[in-house]
Amino acid sequence: MNVRWLVFSAAAALCLSSGTASFAGSSSWLDKKPVPTWNKAGAALPHAGKGDPENAAHCTSGVRKAASPEDRLVAAAGWKLVSARQSFETTSVVEAAAGFDGMCRWAGYQAFVFAGGVFAGTLAPKAMDSRSDGALDEVHLTSAKQFTAQFTRYADSDPLCCPSRTSYVTYSLLHGSRGSVVTVSDVATAAAGH
Repeated sequence: MNVRWLVFSAAAALCLSSGTASFAGSSSWLDKKPVPTWNKAGAALPHAGKGDPENAAHCTSGVRKAASPEDRLVAAAGWKLVSARQSFETTSVVEAAAGFDGMCRWAGYQAFVFAGGVFAGTLAPKAMDSRSDGALDEVHLTSAKQFTAQFTRYADSDPLCCPSRTSYVTYSLLHGSRGSVVTVSDVATAAAGH
């Protein structure tokens, strides 16, 4: 048997088996019943963690300039704007990252929701990393008070390219005397692609 093939096969197996989390006994907030509450009306926008300065220097093409008051608030808290801002009437979602990995994928990223220009919460309880269990994949605003998001879900046996499940989360924007706040209405998890 070819020695190069053996080395390649061993390296591929190691790569495919590392860097994922198990579903069994998962600690992901997406699997908790009831779903935890982390947003509070009137809370301050969280500051970004520290990203790798070397990666930030060569990943500048993935960062966009602030184009709205909401963008400027997120950037002022140390975040790098990484995706187009989405808006529906007076509700906006801004995605931003603390930094990037060696392949310029988002590291320590989050999605921030604003109601009438005021911070109303995040779509996950803590910052996420690309290609990890529970990482935010897509956000869709269906109205000014409701939106959905998709999160990638990995099992131990999943290669990093291909998570086997997706969690679909429905959010509501509640308005109260202390301000607006993002709450989770529902979480459903299914096999990826369904």
